[in-house]
Amino acid sequence: MKGCEDFPVPVPSTVHVDTLVDLTAIYDPAINVCVLRRSVNPEVHRFVLEALAENTGHLVRVPAISPDLDGLFQIRSDTAGARAFLDEIRVFAAVYADLVDADHLGVRLAVTRAAMCPRFHVDRVGVRLVCTYQGAGTEWLDHADVDRARMGHAAGGQSDAESGLIREGARIQSLSPFEVGFFKGEAWQGNAGRGAVHRSPAGTGRRVVLTLEAL
Repeated sequence: MKGCEDFPVPVPSTVHVDTLVDLTAIYDPAINVCVLRRSVNPEVHRFVLEALAENTGHLVRVPAISPDLDGLFQIRSDTAGARAFLDEIRVFAAVYADLVDADHLGVRLAVTRAAMCPRFHVDRVGVRLVCTYQGAGTEWLDHADVDRARMGHAAGGQSDAESGLIREGARIQSLSPFEVGFFKGEAWQGNAGRGAVHRSPAGTGRRVVLTLEAL
């Protein structure tokens, strides 16, 4: 019988942190998802629930320093709730830009009831910041929990559950509202073949999702 030392425990590719400083964990080659835990901001939450209209899908391209976010949603931005929301986005834009040394960012705000990317997949980006302000959060699989040979066309038209992409015993993880996830893509240096495998959650509930990425 083989000893336990012959069956090494897979190193997790996900890390959860509690401070902005600890987001530097994303530099670890073994990590492809870094999640910042944080509590719900009541003022921002109220603004998201009451003011943001559905079917919003705005993308603005802005400088990382002092970004002009007035075009992010087509409602008044001088209310207390809107200011709190935009101030929060500016903070995370600065944090993200500092982490990846980006001069310009793409900032997208989506308010929808449809799953934007319902199948597990990887992105051809360096790293993307994702925050769900309302509704179910982005789902992902740890590196050891996925058979990458079963993604995309290799699934043969079968669902994620049927194709064998999700390994036996795997746990599908998801972001909670207001948590901030940094998802490494295939274009991150040295990360080819290890991009975070993720998808939009199933269901038709209202979702408010913010994403940031370097341009």
